[in-house]
Amino acid sequence: MAKPNACGTRYSNSAVGQLKAGHYYDGWLKAGGAANCVPTGLGERIFINLFNQIGSEEILRMNEDSRIVFVVGAGASVEFGLPVGSTLKQAISSSANSVEVEDFGRIVGTDRLLSDVARWISNEYPDVNVVSEMKKISAGVLLLPSIDNYLHAHSTNDCRVKLGKILIASELLAAEKASKLFFNPTNFYDRFDFSQTSDTWLAALFSALCTVGKVEDVAEKLKKITFVSFNYDRVIAPFFFLAIQAAFDLSEDEADRFCAENLNILHPYGSLGELKPKAEGSGFGKREQSQDIIDAASSLRVFTEGGDEKVRSEVRKSLENSDSIFFLGFSFLKLNMDYLKPDDGVECQCFGTNLGVSEYNDNKAKNRISTWYKNGLGRLNVQSLEFDQVGCSDLINDYSGFFE
Repeated sequence: MAKPNACGTRYSNSAVGQLKAGHYYDGWLKAGGAANCVPTGLGERIFINLFNQIGSEEILRMNEDSRIVFVVGAGASVEFGLPVGSTLKQAISSSANSVEVEDFGRIVGTDRLLSDVARWISNEYPDVNVVSEMKKISAGVLLLPSIDNYLHAHSTNDCRVKLGKILIASELLAAEKASKLFFNPTNFYDRFDFSQTSDTWLAALFSALCTVGKVEDVAEKLKKITFVSFNYDRVIAPFFFLAIQAAFDLSEDEADRFCAENLNILHPYGSLGELKPKAEGSGFGKREQSQDIIDAASSLRVFTEGGDEKVRSEVRKSLENSDSIFFLGFSFLKLNMDYLKPDDGVECQCFGTNLGVSEYNDNKAKNRISTWYKNGLGRLNVQSLEFDQVGCSDLINDYSGFFE
């Protein structure tokens, strides 16, 4: 929201988005520069830091060819109705505890599909008491930060890791189906209701990208963005697939081609699987047979498995080449930060959300990021790595001009 600063000039917090237009630069000069202007907001502090360290000419052209990386955590998917780690582990604990053994030794439970998968795993591990393993997961997962941390602690137990993946896949497929983004039209005239997603970060980003005008211009902007999603869910691809059709009257084939050519999404630990490029029967939220759960689980990797090395290389290279990094709903866990840390360092701006994060953990996250910079901290110092106590969509809206 716009507010007057100490110079009497009215600025908004979307500081970097306005740098290209020179709004801060003009106000800075009119106010007499550093001698007369005291920064009062995050945007102004970022501007002053950049002005002092890289100069006005670079500020005014810095957005022309910017490469942006979004590091996406569970907090970003919450806006679509998917669970964060704490909610997911509660659901997993409940589901795991629902599996029982009836009098004749048959595995049963309130969730027929999950019981079917448990029987399948029991056949694969005949010497393991699968129900007992489920009960142990149910009790233990509640004591660790996340299901991934729990499985990492039991990495030598192959059966338990497989059961954990099954439980993750089962819960997240159900969560996708219950999310704001689920869409399975029954006839040609059905259209996705974008009012359901209007308060999400992807809607805010898409709107900002579309200010450039035509679909070709959006494509050029999107090519310079990389999404690094630590989430197993698949909200990014289907949103763009549906949105680009609605915004520019594209067919499904045209939207599929647009996404294939311009959308770059990296999943360090895999996802629930590839989606089909169509609205009806895409596979998003599909949990109709036990095989759906088994297939989705097979695409997941946990901390123990370290992630795919090819993907890891692409992630680090995208960070090294970036001009700006946005952390959205990300928890900054050490294992994930170690995964991300670029080999050759970065020289870029960093922004992010820290809604509900304590000052101590906020400082810890910033200090971890500061170690990524070349030559100490490059163009920014650690004080500039300030993250906002806002949701993901609010952050994108605050910096909407950045993506024009």
